[in-house]
Amino acid sequence: MPNAIRMMKDRQKAMFSVLLAFRTIARRAMRSDGKADFTHLKSLLEYLDRFPEKLHQPNEERYLFKAVLSRDPGLSRVVARAQRDHAASKGYLVRLRAALKDWEDGVEGGLAQTAIVADDYVRFARRHARIEERDLLSVARNVLGQAEWADIERVFGAAADPLAVSKSRQECTTAIRKLSNLPA
Repeated sequence: MPNAIRMMKDRQKAMFSVLLAFRTIARRAMRSDGKADFTHLKSLLEYLDRFPEKLHQPNEERYLFKAVLSRDPGLSRVVARAQRDHAASKGYLVRLRAALKDWEDGVEGGLAQTAIVADDYVRFARRHARIEERDLLSVARNVLGQAEWADIERVFGAAADPLAVSKSRQECTTAIRKLSNLPA
């Protein structure tokens, strides 16, 4: 497997970890007193905005998708679907941020809406990753050459995602806290 694909998968795992943590916090709050550390939840959203949304997905579109299409134009529908998924992901983040604000502001139903949107976002992200693996990366492995993979790896390597390289829960917590300038 090209190192670039491993890097992409590491970033997807990091994103899933953040989404699952967010969803878990919201679900636990629903079963208890409805309270949560909103600063921590906002830092999780900040991570999703800064890394998957503003670095990972644009790099996939600019480099991976472009390279795959240059080798196999027949994949234009697959690439278009992945691009639509990336746009939809931005929408999930906007809705999750709005639901969290309602919850924090004490708006009736804000917590429930946050939990629902978080759950939907997790399902959506998993489906997107499965489709991208099945329909795009599996083909990319076969059609892209070493030079193209080296370019993609260079771009993904330069866009350092602090969670994708974290080796422990403590490293992840420290990285998330740094995003929000919280004490580690």
